[in-house]
Amino acid sequence: MGYVATVRQMPKIRSCITNFENPEQLNAKRKIFREKVQVSKMVYNKIVIQGVNPKMQKFVSKSISNKGKPITFKQLKRQYFRLMADEKIKSAYPTTKLDTASGKYTLTLNTKRDKHLFFDIGGNLSNRPISNFFLAVQYNHIGKIGFTAYANGYLGKLNSSSHTKLRFEFPTKIPFYIEPSFTIARWDYYKSSALFYDFEKPAYLIQEDLFGELNVGAPVGNIGKIVLSGGVSEWRNKYYQADQFTRLDTSDVSIFDFGYGQLSYQINTLNRKQYASEGTNILVRAKLVSGVERYYPGSTALDTVQVINGPGHDWFNFKITIDKYIKPIKYFKIGVFAEGVYSSQDFFRNYQASILSAPSFNPIPESQTLFIDDYRAHQYLAGGLKAIATPYKNLDIRFEGYLFQPVYSIVKAKDNDANYSTAFLYRHILGMGSLVYHTPIGPISVGVNYYDKNENSFSFFFHFGYTIYNKKSID
Repeated sequence: MGYVATVRQMPKIRSCITNFENPEQLNAKRKIFREKVQVSKMVYNKIVIQGVNPKMQKFVSKSISNKGKPITFKQLKRQYFRLMADEKIKSAYPTTKLDTASGKYTLTLNTKRDKHLFFDIGGNLSNRPISNFFLAVQYNHIGKIGFTAYANGYLGKLNSSSHTKLRFEFPTKIPFYIEPSFTIARWDYYKSSALFYDFEKPAYLIQEDLFGELNVGAPVGNIGKIVLSGGVSEWRNKYYQADQFTRLDTSDVSIFDFGYGQLSYQINTLNRKQYASEGTNILVRAKLVSGVERYYPGSTALDTVQVINGPGHDWFNFKITIDKYIKPIKYFKIGVFAEGVYSSQDFFRNYQASILSAPSFNPIPESQTLFIDDYRAHQYLAGGLKAIATPYKNLDIRFEGYLFQPVYSIVKAKDNDANYSTAFLYRHILGMGSLVYHTPIGPISVGVNYYDKNENSFSFFFHFGYTIYNKKSID
């Protein structure tokens, strides 16, 4: 409406302008200015921070400057955009002025900090019993170092969890952060199943995750980061080894107490946290795991010993994920997805415990809300294509298809132990067709998922909100 009103008043606006610049003369002036000011040779020897308190001035200055040494325009550009990516900084308007005596430049940053306290309220409304409520609070502070305190909580039938963390940011020449965190989560795949949902039966699969973690991270360029992590966890699974059970039966309980260390590298330029259509996400991760298993047989188990302690499990896991989008023509995009996992992980006490701890392939949003054995393996290769049409702004029509190829599929033996199949014997496909509208508060999506060789291969879904959860320690 404002644009239309301005167009209507354009003749009156033009009548108020008495000095019109000839376009050719203006272009000539611009050319002379560009030749005079060679950006590649610009050097800054002074940086002035305005608009914030002295402690924050030091933080911003350390984030931008090179320990008081002159800084080139190329270096300044990289540091400036890195500063603007900090969510504690609301704005930093730059002004450049030439010092004719030295031939170098002074940069003035009129800086505004963002508010201290943030609240996030959200969740997911679904046609399946996986709806949840989400609440998060974050406190930001900038002194000589940056500090962030964050806590969130999910509440739903599928997932109830809480994640808290503290983050300390150090604006050194190579900036880095230290981030301790704590997570507690409970996953109930039985109550969230549309096929078996029944309040009167005990849940056939409950996962409980309790872990603390310490991350040390640093940027690699302006779009990548490298993170060194370590943590300890108690991973608890409750399940039945028989398909038929009653409320009088007791479930098996497998507990894996373990420690881990991992190194990850990630580049992420995706335009959305879910249902992305532009950018690239590359994740490379190496992880070492060492722990001890405890097993408590239930009434449906073949084991009769009350408690079985051990054995120990040690393994190495390597994972690489690539998710990239290209735009061949207007209003249409193609996404390319590839993932590979290698794990030296051995088998747990029985098939169910082994498959519960195996790496999983979950490329579509709703797949992480289901527990399907076929999409889990210790080593696998997977890939897929996405076709995305955008006929109207914020409205996407998406079709996605993926192939999951385990190197050795994990199969159940007659005694409920786990075994490997012949190499590359089985493979599975999954896909999704959906209509997604991106509202200011979250996506509305409706469509159909497909999982091959499942009892109900097709599933209809409706979601309003994000299907995103706190991460698991064993992933």
